[in-house]
Amino acid sequence: MSEKPILSQEKVDHIIKRIAYQILENNMEEDIALVGVDVGGRILADQIHKTLASISDKQCTCFTINLDKDHPLEKEIH
Repeated sequence: MSEKPILSQEKVDHIIKRIAYQILENNMEEDIALVGVDVGGRILADQIHKTLASISDKQCTCFTINLDKDHPLEKEIH
């Protein structure tokens, strides 16, 4: 049985662009801070940040949260 992707890259790009526009619409008066949980969440935050930069000149900053995903409440979050 061959593996078929759930979403095409074109569809993923469209979703990220829609998320970016929604963030802009909901934060017209404030600067934007994106926070991604390392590693996958930071990759998504970076993609949204790149899209925001291409559609707006609004100030946007990315941050990363590092935590133990197996024991998030027991260990320190960085």
